Amino acid sequence: MTPEEYPASAKEKTVVVSGVSSWLQAGGTEEKFWDWFSRLRKDVYPVLILQEMGQGLVPMEAEDRRVRDENGRIAQKAVQKASKAEYVWHGLIECWKDVSGEQ
Repeated sequence: MTPEEYPASAKEKTVVVSGVSSWLQAGGTEEKFWDWFSRLRKDVYPVLILQEMGQGLVPMEAEDRRVRDENGRIAQKAVQKASKAEYVWHGLIECWKDVSGEQ
């Protein structure tokens, strides 16, 4: 689900947000993302699925670099704010943060 697709009247307690890098490529910005995110209902549990874009070559095109940088800043801020953060690479899960004590 991308930020534009989130229904304000949804009854689910968990909201999965993915496609952020595609949304950024379509003209979204880090500032717009966090503005949208701050308006989520307070009774939902957001799960962000963010694409890792930083382990490769730096793109030559300025717009591609902007998308990569903004996606990375969103990921960094999300981990700072999160109570739990996991990194998944080729099906292997590494817990980066878990303040709840669950494993």
